[in-house]
Amino acid sequence: SWGKVPSEFLASWLANLPDGPSKALVDAIDARDAFAVRDIFGLLTQIRPSDAVPKECVSKEVMRITMNKRLEQVGPRLPGFFEAAVSAEGIVSWAKSPLFRLDWDGNKLTG
Repeated sequence: SWGKVPSEFLASWLANLPDGPSKALVDAIDARDAFAVRDIFGLLTQIRPSDAVPKECVSKEVMRITMNKRLEQVGPRLPGFFEAAVSAEGIVSWAKSPLFRLDWDGNKLTG
């Protein structure tokens, strides 16, 4: 399952994304909250820790490609998230930049 993927691997993936945070910021986030990197990964990719890792993920490189494709599938959630919701000290303020926008009048949830 994705919950068994080491958070160090997820942190490395986040830091290497084109619009992702710097490695220093990811390290600061991880130092502040041991679960934040995994939570950010789940919110960005909409993958739960209990979801199975595809059997095609036989290497770290294939897993990175799979994660990048998943990020493309769920849409552009990354741009602006770290600037708005994460301080330079690595404190994640989840409410400052919600990844979903609610539209009660239109009765829809968009991400």
